[in-house]
Amino acid sequence: MEDELLNEFIAESREHLSSIEDELLEIERQSENLETDLINKVFRAIHTIKGGSGFLDLTNLSGLSHKMETILSRIREKTLMPESLVVDALLEGVDRIKAMLDDVHHSNDLDTRSIFEKLENIISGKPGMSSDPVMAAKSGPARKNVAQSPVVSPPGKGTRSVKSAADITAASVSAQSAETVNAPAPHAEEEVKISETVPHAAGQNTEYIRIKVDILDRLMNLAGELVLIRNRQLLLASRHSKVLKQITQRLNLVTTDIQETVLHTRMQPMENILNKYTRLVRDLSRKLGKNITLELEGTDVELDKTILESITDPLTHIIRNSCDHGIEDPATRIKNGKSGSGVVKIKAAHEGGQIVIDISDDGRGIDPDVLRKAAQEKKLRTENELALMSDKEVLLLIFAPGFSTAKTVSDVSGRGVGMDVVRSGIEKVGGVIDLNSKKGAGTYLSIRLPLTLTIIQALIITGSGSLFAVPQHNLEELISLYDDEIFSRIETAGNRSVYRLRGCLLPLIELSEVLKRKHPFTMHDMYEITEQAACRRKEEYEKAKACESSYRVTFAVVKIGTLRYGLVIEDIKGAEEIVVCPLHHLLSPIPIYTGGTVLGDGTVSMILDPLNIARHAGIELAESIPFAQDAGDQSDTALILFAGGANEQCALPLDRVGKVRKVKMTESQIVGRNTFFVIDGQPYRIVMLSEVYPLSPLPDQNEYYFIIPKSAAKSSPFGIITSQIFDSGACNPEQPGQDTRYGNLQTMLINGKITLALQFEEIHAALG
Repeated sequence: MEDELLNEFIAESREHLSSIEDELLEIERQSENLETDLINKVFRAIHTIKGGSGFLDLTNLSGLSHKMETILSRIREKTLMPESLVVDALLEGVDRIKAMLDDVHHSNDLDTRSIFEKLENIISGKPGMSSDPVMAAKSGPARKNVAQSPVVSPPGKGTRSVKSAADITAASVSAQSAETVNAPAPHAEEEVKISETVPHAAGQNTEYIRIKVDILDRLMNLAGELVLIRNRQLLLASRHSKVLKQITQRLNLVTTDIQETVLHTRMQPMENILNKYTRLVRDLSRKLGKNITLELEGTDVELDKTILESITDPLTHIIRNSCDHGIEDPATRIKNGKSGSGVVKIKAAHEGGQIVIDISDDGRGIDPDVLRKAAQEKKLRTENELALMSDKEVLLLIFAPGFSTAKTVSDVSGRGVGMDVVRSGIEKVGGVIDLNSKKGAGTYLSIRLPLTLTIIQALIITGSGSLFAVPQHNLEELISLYDDEIFSRIETAGNRSVYRLRGCLLPLIELSEVLKRKHPFTMHDMYEITEQAACRRKEEYEKAKACESSYRVTFAVVKIGTLRYGLVIEDIKGAEEIVVCPLHHLLSPIPIYTGGTVLGDGTVSMILDPLNIARHAGIELAESIPFAQDAGDQSDTALILFAGGANEQCALPLDRVGKVRKVKMTESQIVGRNTFFVIDGQPYRIVMLSEVYPLSPLPDQNEYYFIIPKSAAKSSPFGIITSQIFDSGACNPEQPGQDTRYGNLQTMLINGKITLALQFEEIHAALG
C-alpha cells in the first residue's frame, strides 16, 4: 500500500511540475502586473506537493516545498517582487524537487543546504533580497515543519488504511493547517478532479487516467499483429465469395480505427519538450551576458512518444549552440546594425506525412572560410579537397565527429562533441537534419521526422529478385521510361547516370548494385556501375526489340529533406500498410535497412533506409534549403516555368509546388460542372489557366502535366494543367514590371521571354 501511495504521489507531483517552469518565467515577466490566477496555480502546485510529502514522511521534500510556498505566498500578497533573483531560487527549488522525485527513496539524504539557505535569505529579507521590510520583520525566520506524519501500515498490520491520493491530501491538510499561508487548501475532491482532467481548447474538460507505458507498448504490438492479419485476410478475400469480401472489408475498417486510436495514445504534443527550452534560453542568456528571446510555433503538433524523447538531447544541443556560437553580444549586434536582442526560433509543423522542425537564429551565421581552415587544421580534408567543395558542402562538415571552431572550451559548448551526435540521434529514429547559414544573417537547421516508428505506409518493390519496402513519406513519384526514351532521357554526368527531371538533373542509384556491394561506392565503383548499367540497358533493349516487345526502366523518385535521387528498381508490387519490426542483431550493422516487416502473403520483407542508401552510393545531403532569415539580397528565385497557354510562359514559386504528375485527359472524371483527376486517392479539380485569365487555350495532346500546390485548400483541392514544363530551379528575372494585357498580373523577363508571375492563392480565389 505504501508503494502504491508513493507512486501515486510521484505521478501527481510530476503533473503539477510539468508546466511550472514556464509559469514561473511568466511570473517574472509580468512582475508588478501579476495575474492572480497564475500565481495561485503555482502556489497550489507547491502546496499540494508539500502536503503529500509531509504525509509520506519525505522531510527534505516537505521542508523545501514549504519554503517555496512561503515565498510564493509573499509574491501573491505583493510584499515580495518576483525579480530574477527570487525566480532563480524558485527554479532551483523546482530542479531539486524533480531530483528528489527521481530518487524518492533517498530524497531525505540529498544535500539541500545551499537551496534552503537561498530561500531562507529571501524569506528573511537579507541584503540583496527584495522583500518588504515590514513583512520581513513580521515573518522572521521561516518556521520549522512541525506537522506529524501518520505512519501508513500494510493492511492487516495496523489500524489505518489509506486508499487513494485524495486521502493523502485530506490527512496532510488537517495536520498542517497551521502552516498554510493565507489561503485555504483545496478540498480533496477538487484536487482529484484537477489531476484527472485536462483543459480542452473549447474550454471543456476531458477525463483521463494514467496508463503504464508498457501497457501502451503491448497494445501497439497487438495492433501491429492485427494489421498483419488484416493484410493477409484482404489478400485471401480477393479470391473468395462476395460475403467474405464484405466481412473482410469491415475487418479492414475496424482494424484501421483500432490502429489509429492506439497510435493516438502514444502521441504527445511538441510543447512537452519545446516549452522546457524557454528556461534553457533564459539561463543561457544571463550566463553568456546576452539578450536572447525564444519564439515557439507549432507546440500543439503531436509526435510519437519514443521519437519525442529521442530528439530532446539533439534539440538541446542545437539551442545551446545557437545561444553560444550564433547570437552575438548586444554591443556587437548594435554595431552591426541589428537589434541588441537576438532571437532563436523553433517551429514545428506537419508536412507530407512528416514532422518538420525548423530551428533558426538571427546571429552571426557561419563563415565557410573559417570552417575550411578548421577542417584543414584538424586534417578532416586536404586543401585541394576543400577548394573543390561548395560552401554548402563545407557547412555540412559541422556534422563530422570532433569538428569544432571554438577557440576555448566552456561548460556551454566547444568540446568538439555534439553535432555528429545530434545527427546520429535524429537519424536513429528515421529522421534527417539539414543546415544552411549566411554569414552575418544567421543559421537555419531543418529536422524531418516520421510521425511514428511502428505502422507506416510503404511501397513494395522488387530488386535482385527480392521484395523490399520503401517508406511512403520518402517517395515523391514513380517514373517508367520505355524503349528509345530510355537513352534520350538518361544521361551521364561525370561518373554517374542522371535523369533530367523537369530541368533538374536527378542522380540515379541502381538498387541491385547497392545490394551486392557491401562497401560504400568508390569513384572507381561509380564509373564501373554507370558503364555496366548503360551496356545492360542496351542489351535488354535489343533483346526486347528482337521479340517485338517493349523494354522498360522504372525508378522511384526518393526524397530526403531537400535531397532527391532516382532509385532504379525491377518492378512495383503495390502499396501496403506495414508493421515495422526491429532488425535482428546480426542485421543491424547493415545501414541500408531500417527494419523488417511481414507482408500480407506472409513474405518477410526488408525496409530500405533511403538516406543510408544515398550515402552508400556516394550521394550526400548537400543541396541547398530555403534560407529563412534574410533572403532579400538573393537575386535567384526558385521557380517552375511552364506553358500557361499555347503562347504564354508562366511561373510559380517552386517551394509552393507539392506534386507534378503526367496525366491523360482520358483519365479525368466529370462531376457537375467541374473535371477532376484522382491523384493518390485524392480528387483534385482541374484548372485551365485560360478559364481564369485571358490566355490562349492549351494545344490538344495525349499527355499533360498536372501541377498541384503543396497546401491545396482542404475544401477544394485543385491542380493546374499545362502542356509543357520549360524549367525549374533558380531563375534570375531580368526586369519585373506590369503589363496591362494581363490585368494586374506581374510580368518579368526570364531568358528574354515575357513571363507571367502567378500565385496559387490568387488562382484559388479566382475559382470562387
